[in-house]
Amino acid sequence: MYSISLDENHGTTLTESLILSSKLEPQGHLVYIAAPISNFHKVEVVVVDVSCGEKETKDLADLNFVPRKDVLACYFGSIEKSPRILTDERGKAVATMSKALEYFLKKAQEDQVLAGAIGLGGTGGTSLISSAFRSLPLGMPKVIVSTVASGRTESYIGTSDMILFPSIVDHICGINGVSRVVLSNAGAAFSGMVVGRLAICRQDCSNNEKFTVGLTMFGVTTPCVNAVKDWQKKAMRPWFSMQLGIQSSRPQWMRIRSLLNLIIADKLNRSPSSKFRVCLPQKGVSAYDAPGKPCYDPEATSTLINEFQRLVQTKDDRQVKVYPCHINDPEFANALVDAFLEISPSHLKDSVVHHT
Repeated sequence: MYSISLDENHGTTLTESLILSSKLEPQGHLVYIAAPISNFHKVEVVVVDVSCGEKETKDLADLNFVPRKDVLACYFGSIEKSPRILTDERGKAVATMSKALEYFLKKAQEDQVLAGAIGLGGTGGTSLISSAFRSLPLGMPKVIVSTVASGRTESYIGTSDMILFPSIVDHICGINGVSRVVLSNAGAAFSGMVVGRLAICRQDCSNNEKFTVGLTMFGVTTPCVNAVKDWQKKAMRPWFSMQLGIQSSRPQWMRIRSLLNLIIADKLNRSPSSKFRVCLPQKGVSAYDAPGKPCYDPEATSTLINEFQRLVQTKDDRQVKVYPCHINDPEFANALVDAFLEISPSHLKDSVVHHT
């Protein structure tokens, strides 16, 4: 082991770290974080012990190493308050260690010493690590070399941009001809992500970066989204997610919309501290149910709006507003912008040239 730094010209050292630690501790759970140094031009690889067994890893040869007690201290407040040995009940031990790792990564991010994270795991290790990795922001490289990186993986990934890298063979087998190739590819891929993200960070730091606001859309609401996007260009950067649906009959669409009402209302109600504005157009929610169009049904739209208003718990900073417009009317796009500014931070409002 010669070096544990990553830069544009030396990205293979993470691979060496992965392989070396797999030889030394094949049954433990280890996480590798990339810590930026030298003003984002170089990073160190740091190995973090998140094992749950009685045996605690003391160090890993020449690698920069964070012992388990330091990770637990982030969760319990200090090393003295942290348990020396976790509970024998595996489920509780994994949950505790996962929460501790989440706190550790959060602190590393706040201290600006985190450029990415990669871990190795079987079913238990993947569950432990993925829960903590999901707390990292979008764009932060997060990879798990896992034995369960196929099939139903939504419980591990959730809505994050985490990547599960198939290990092909179990980590307990140690290093062999297959695992060496897999770990080499995983290390190289992760190194590329970190180096690429640091390059973007350096570029963004030198620019006057705009705020980013997410928009989801169907093709039948494009005029509304385009109108909001045109305004957004003045103050922020829009980010789009295109949703594609299937053709359905009117009764099916009513059931789908009622289900969406329940899902959205439940998400809003389970976030009591969040501010929101929900804007609903009385004259239709797609190009197909506008006045004069084949699916125009004001009674059905009114029923759905009334149902949604009944489901959502509102107060001063949590409001549902109804407008006498169609979703693709320019007036409704203006109303959306106004509603967005009502709950936006003051520094964003001050930087915005109001729409006309």
